[in-house]
This record gives sequence, structure tokens and C-alpha cells, in this order.
Amino acid sequence: MYSIGNEVLLKANPVAIYCSREIPLSIYQPALELVQTLMTIPLTLAGGWQSALEKASLKTRTPGSPSNIIFFIAKGVQGFKIPLYLREDLDARKVLLVSPFMEGKRIDKRKVAKRDDLILSLINRFLFLNIDEGGNLDKLFNQCLNLKKEVFLLNHFSNHGWAIGNVELISSDKLGSLL
Repeated sequence: MYSIGNEVLLKANPVAIYCSREIPLSIYQPALELVQTLMTIPLTLAGGWQSALEKASLKTRTPGSPSNIIFFIAKGVQGFKIPLYLREDLDARKVLLVSPFMEGKRIDKRKVAKRDDLILSLINRFLFLNIDEGGNLDKLFNQCLNLKKEVFLLNHFSNHGWAIGNVELISSDKLGSLL
């Protein structure tokens, strides 16, 4: 593991956030609102921040917010250009960039899989905003359940098929045990 920033954030019981790339239009606003709400409280949020919704929520986070960010990247940390919207918080020790790679500029499926394996090994709580059946997040969701991770799911009618076992449904007004 290679990193830039505050490694102590890994010990802050972070929540990894995942959302499929293609989502139903009806889930976009509630999912965005949930992540934006989480960013206003003292919680450490982690993820690859790759899907359009994940990127949008990270970009709308106000620097100096009570939340902390762990950004798992699927390319090397050396030479990674830190987004402008994270630089202030990186300096304030509220951001951690993590990668299984020291070098490498290109992202491919193998690197994404290795990055996701690293997230699974370091994070115990996962929030899924939406899961595309048969996709990568479907596999990751099941891995989380098999590994007895804490799994949270956005409470939305399109997600109810995934609400199985110990999966906790949450929304921006009912954050449950995420806190």
C-alpha cells in the first residue's frame, strides 16, 4: 500500500461508498443528498470515487467540512494529480490518498480489482447507493456479505431486492448505525 496524507484516517472506522455507473434517474437525487449529508458530519468516507454520482458528490463537498475523505486510486500515487477541491483538506490532514501502486498512470480492470481488494482488506463498513445486477458491484456486495462486513444500502425502491440479511437500509434523514 502506498499513500499520501493522513494514514490515521484508516483507523477512524471509515465507510466505503459505492454506486454503479449507470443508475435509475429516480435514485440520483436521493443518493446525492445522502452522500452530501454524510459529508456534513464527522465521518470518514472512503471509495474510489469513480462513478458519476461518486465524483459529483465528492466535488460538491465543501473544503473544511467535518467529514474526512479516503480516496483509493487505481493508479500510482507517484505523479497522481490531487484534485483542487481536495488540496486544502489534504493540507489540513483530512484527506488520505491510497493505492496498491507506487507508479502507473493508466487505469485498467486489473488495477481496479486490486484497488477494490485493498479497500476490502482495510475497510469494514460499506454503503451501496445502487447496484447493477451482474456487475462489479454485485460481486463486491456479495463479497462484503461473505466477509461479514457491515453493509448499508440506500433506502430506495430500486434497491429493495438487495435488502437481505443484515443489510441496513438508510436515507439522508435516517442514518442508522452509520453514525
